[in-house]
Amino acid sequence: MDPVTLKVNTNQAPGVGNSIPAEAYGKAVEEWSGGKITFDIVYSGAVVPLSEASQAMADGLLDAGLWGYGTRLDFFPVAAAKQETFFLQDSAPLSGGLELIASAIAQSADDDLRDEIKTQDLYPLLPMLPFAGVGMICKGDPLEGPGDAQGKTVRAAGTAGLAEEVKALGMTPVEIPFAEAYDAMQRGVTECEANALNSFASTGQMEIADQLILLDGASFTAASAGFDISLHVWESLPLAAQQLLFDRLDVFLASFAEGALVKPAVDVNALAEKYDVQVDTWSSSDVTALTSYHDEKLEAIAAKTYGSVSGKEIVADAEAARDTWREKVAALGLGDDDVAFEDFPQWVEKNDVELQGFFAEVLDEALGEYRPA
Repeated sequence: MDPVTLKVNTNQAPGVGNSIPAEAYGKAVEEWSGGKITFDIVYSGAVVPLSEASQAMADGLLDAGLWGYGTRLDFFPVAAAKQETFFLQDSAPLSGGLELIASAIAQSADDDLRDEIKTQDLYPLLPMLPFAGVGMICKGDPLEGPGDAQGKTVRAAGTAGLAEEVKALGMTPVEIPFAEAYDAMQRGVTECEANALNSFASTGQMEIADQLILLDGASFTAASAGFDISLHVWESLPLAAQQLLFDRLDVFLASFAEGALVKPAVDVNALAEKYDVQVDTWSSSDVTALTSYHDEKLEAIAAKTYGSVSGKEIVADAEAARDTWREKVAALGLGDDDVAFEDFPQWVEKNDVELQGFFAEVLDEALGEYRPA
């Protein structure tokens, strides 16, 4: 095949966060293609913001990469409904996140979802990548439970579902742009922020927080993005290139999980210690209002139809995928579900976690029927 260079989007700087899996994937693809396929990675959303990247791929400004659903969720009704179930996972830092990522990939093996992605001139590689590990940081006196949180202002970042969840706990969600989040908490405009741990690890907010709150036995809804390729570009590639791009997604996913699950938990622990941030856990018995809201949410999804897909089918698929991959993750014998968050860095040091083989299994079992042939 003729050499090809793909302009690949990511929303962070080199060697940071979401850029790391794109870099690892690009390196693996280049090596396995004998240098015939190379990536020109566009860092920090230099072409367009993450929320506009899917349109930029369709328009030919980008070839592939990370994109955010943002305000375009109406174009993806099936994907949007599936993402509303991204609270079903276990709360353990690593195994819960692996369960969610794997079940999201399994749920993307859906012709209706894939067709709505293609309708927007994208070819679905990984159309749903959830950012698991959502917690909450607060400034001021520690909140011992939801009873202390009543009326507290909170910036709920990532999903509309997260705003509804903190509201269910009696808190008041407020809309603050990302660029103003640090100043808003520092000045007391917001008292808390609910977000993914990888955000807390990189925004500097831990230095002004007094408390980090995590859930045990329940989970907040995780935000999701896609990692896909322009449909025009995909169709222009020879079969061997398409197969290679599919097969090496195991490298992308292993690096993504490392960067989205393991590293943020380790880094946030270090920041909590450095800035004397109190780490507390609210159990499922503390957040019954949240779990009741989740039950009502599933009922509401099941009562609707999304495009030609019944909500009942979406909920059933989500629960089945959760059960399947919870069992498979448990078979890995990680054991982190019994580890306190504060002890997670020591657990990581003592345990050699190999994720590429796990994600090769996920791709084969969940998406094998979509491997180019």
